[in-house]
Amino acid sequence: MELRGSAVVIGIGTMSGLSLAVVAALAEVGRRVERRAEALWEREWERVEPGWSGRAPSPPSGFVS
Repeated sequence: MELRGSAVVIGIGTMSGLSLAVVAALAEVGRRVERRAEALWEREWERVEPGWSGRAPSPPSGFVS
């Protein structure tokens, strides 16, 4: 009976440890994806914002967009 109890405790401990490792790995992947998405958004916003806000210089006369 002691052997069975030890096996159950070891199994529960192993599953708990693996579960925590998976959760930690998923959290890290999520942080990396979020940082990448934010960097891409910032680059795109730097390109779009001057025209959107009206800060961009006006195009030369005769300019056709």
